[in-house]
Amino acid sequence: MSVATFASLLLAAGAPSLGDGRALDALVNQIYDPYRGDGHAEYWNAPIYSTQTRQLIQMWSQSRRHGSDDVSETDMLCDCQDWDANAFHVETISRQFTGPGRAVLLLRVWQTKSDHSNVRLSLIKEGSRWTVEDIGDSAGGSGLRSALGRAMSKARR
Repeated sequence: MSVATFASLLLAAGAPSLGDGRALDALVNQIYDPYRGDGHAEYWNAPIYSTQTRQLIQMWSQSRRHGSDDVSETDMLCDCQDWDANAFHVETISRQFTGPGRAVLLLRVWQTKSDHSNVRLSLIKEGSRWTVEDIGDSAGGSGLRSALGRAMSKARR
């Protein structure tokens, strides 16, 4: 098999392009830029989520009773409640393309000069745009979508 044939088969199979890597970097910057600014990050309405995750967030928001719940109390994007905007930064630990239009990023999120957490972003490509499908910890434990489902289940009781 020639190199050109092999390359065209990879492209047809949905292999990631250099542009995909750049688009993922741009998405990470879009997600985390608000943390570096005035110290206020409003991520629930940010245009970063996949269609299904956005719908789940809307359902959760509508089902919430007055007050807070486990989901609203924690910022899963930085795994924090407080951070130092001047010290805040994000490092990409790994980037895996897990299938056509699917990727997982492991990020080290520095909330202060000495404190960090590891965050896993599961991403899907919708049209030409990468979006967040789920957010979790680096161990692959329960993510945002599961937490939203549990919170809605509690709210119905």
